[in-house]
Amino acid sequence: MRVVFGSPEPKSTPLNQPTLALQIPTSVDARYDTRADLSLLCEDQQTLILELQSGSGSDSKTVSIATASGYLLCGSPRSGSTLLCDLLTRSRVAGAPESYFRAGSMQYYADEWNLKLGTDGWDRSYVGSARGQGEAETGCFGMRIMWGDMPAFLKRLAVLFSREPGDRDRLQAAFGVESFVYLSRADKVAQAVSLAIATQTGLWHRNADGSVREQAEHGGPARYDHALIAANLTMLETEQKGWNTWFANQSITPLELTYEALALDPAACAKNVFRFLGHTHDDLPTVGTARLATALNREWAERFRLENQQTLPARSLS
Repeated sequence: MRVVFGSPEPKSTPLNQPTLALQIPTSVDARYDTRADLSLLCEDQQTLILELQSGSGSDSKTVSIATASGYLLCGSPRSGSTLLCDLLTRSRVAGAPESYFRAGSMQYYADEWNLKLGTDGWDRSYVGSARGQGEAETGCFGMRIMWGDMPAFLKRLAVLFSREPGDRDRLQAAFGVESFVYLSRADKVAQAVSLAIATQTGLWHRNADGSVREQAEHGGPARYDHALIAANLTMLETEQKGWNTWFANQSITPLELTYEALALDPAACAKNVFRFLGHTHDDLPTVGTARLATALNREWAERFRLENQQTLPARSLS
C-alpha cells in the first residue's frame, strides 16, 4: 500500500495497491488516529511503507502502526445486551459496542458518518467508520451483533478482506477483534415473551430513571399471542445454535455470560468482561438501563408453557 504525504499527485501505483493521501507531518506517531482506515487498506499487513514526497524525489521508510485490540459481543434479542453495552461504554476503557451492522440501523449510522449506502466504496468506508466509532478513543474496539445479522456481516468482510482465510482472520484484520463475549438467556420462553411484548408495544428500553430510552413510533397494547411467542422461541433457539456452531467452526472459546447473572449483578458481569479483555478497572460505571419485565411477562410465560402441555425450562443447546 502507498500512503502519500501532502497533496501532490502520486506517481504510478501497481495495480491493486491503493493509495491514500494524508496531510500529516513526516513523523508518524505509532497511535495515529486513522490506523483503522490504514489497516483496512493494507488488510493483512502489520506495517506500512510510507513514501515521503520531497521536491527532488521520495524516501521510503517502514513505520509500525499500532492497531487496537477488539472484541465482539455476540447475543440475541432481549438477552440484556443493551445493559451490558452501556456498562462497557461508560467504563471508557472498552470501546463503544453498538449494533453497527444491524440491518435496520446501518442507514442511521451511515447518515451519522456522512456516508451514502450503495455508492462506490461505501462498504469499506463504513467498516472504517464503524471501527473508529467502536474504539471511541479507548484503544479497544467493541461491537454488538446478533446472529441474525452475522451472515450478511461476514459476507461483507469476505469481499473486503478476501486475502484472509477465514471469518476470525477477517474480523481481526478489519477491527482488531481478538476476543468474543457470548451473552445468552437461559430461559428462552421468558426471552420469547419479552420479545413479543416489546414488538407489540414498541417499548424496547427504559433508562435507569424510568424515562423512555427506545420507543417505536407505532406501538399498541400488549395482547397474548401464542403463535408469536412460539415463533420467537424458534428464532431464538436457531440463533443460539448458529452461534454455537460458528464458535466451534472458528475454534473460538468465548467468555460466556447469561442474562440471569447480568440482571442479578451487573457490576460483577462487567468486571468479568474487563478481566477477560485484560483490563484492570475497579471504577465500575453505574447502570444506565432499567428492567422492563413485569408480572405480565411471568403470566404469559406460564400460560405458554401450560398451553404447550409441558414445562419448557431453560434449555441448553449444543
